[in-house]
Amino acid sequence: MVYERKIDKAAERERLGEELQKLEKEADNPDRQLANAGFLAKAPAQVVRELEALRRRGWRDMVFIVDDNFIGHRKRAKELLREIIDWRARTIPKMGFLTEASMNLADDAELCELMARAGFKKVFMGIETPSEEGLQECNKLQNRRDLSVAVKKVQRAGMEVMGGFIVGFDSDPRDIFRRQFEFIQQSGVVTAMVVWTATIVFTRYADIAPLRRAAKMLVGLLGLQLALGVAAYWAVLYQQHLPQPYPLPVALTVAHVVNGALTLATAVWLTLAAFRVFGRLGELAMAAAPQPSPRGQTISVRTS
Repeated sequence: MVYERKIDKAAERERLGEELQKLEKEADNPDRQLANAGFLAKAPAQVVRELEALRRRGWRDMVFIVDDNFIGHRKRAKELLREIIDWRARTIPKMGFLTEASMNLADDAELCELMARAGFKKVFMGIETPSEEGLQECNKLQNRRDLSVAVKKVQRAGMEVMGGFIVGFDSDPRDIFRRQFEFIQQSGVVTAMVVWTATIVFTRYADIAPLRRAAKMLVGLLGLQLALGVAAYWAVLYQQHLPQPYPLPVALTVAHVVNGALTLATAVWLTLAAFRVFGRLGELAMAAAPQPSPRGQTISVRTS
C-alpha cells in the first residue's frame, strides 16, 4: 500500500519564503566576500546550513558541490571540508558529494584525505589528453605529468575519478584515439567524457560538407543526451513512490544509454572524416608546393 503525505502548500510557500530571506541576508554578510585570488566564496557555516536543510528534507542522494575548481583556494577548501566532517559526525547524513578539481589535487595528500572523510565520492578532473602537444595547446601546464599516477593517487584516497577528455586539437596525432583508450584502460577512469569541439568545424570548416554534416549530428545528439538525462532523473525522482521498475524511467534510461552510444559513434565518424579531408588536403598541398628542378630552378603545379 502506498501512502502519500499531504502538504499544506500555503504553509510550505511561507516556510520557503522565510528560508529565502535568510539566505539573502547571509549573501550580504561581509564574511561572504572575494578572496585574495578573486574567488567568490561562501562561508563554511553557510554551506553546512544549506546541507543540513537538505538533510532535514530527506535528501539521501548525491550533491554536486558546484565549483569550476574546488581546490582553487586550498586553504578555504580545507576549512570547508573540516566543517563538513564535523557536521557529518553530528548528523550522520546519507548524502554524498561530487565536485570538479584540477589534476594537482593529487599533489596534496591531506586535501584528498579530507575530501574522502567529508563524503566526496566522485571528482571530475579535466585530464584532456595524453598528448604533450595537446596540453600545451589548451594551456593545461599542470597536467604535464604522469597522469595515470595522478589519477591513481586520487582513487587510492577513496574517490572515483570522472575524466574529461578533448579530441580534436590541431596537434593531435593520428593515433590519438588509441592513446586515449589505452590511458583510460591503464588509469581505471570509470567515466570518460569525450568532448569534440564541433564549434571549430562550424567556424573554420563550415564549407566542407562531410565535416559540417557530422558536426550537426553530433551537436543534435549531445542536446538530446542532455535532455534524456534530465528527463530520466526527474522521472525517477517523481515516481520513486510507485512500484518499481516503472516503465517511463526504464524507457528513458534505455534511450539515454542508446543515444550515448550514438553520440560516441558520431564523434568517431567526425574524427575519421576530418582525417580523410585534411589528409587529402595535405597531399594536394604537397603536390602544389614548388619542387626543385634538375637545373636548380623551380616549377609550379596547378591543381585547378
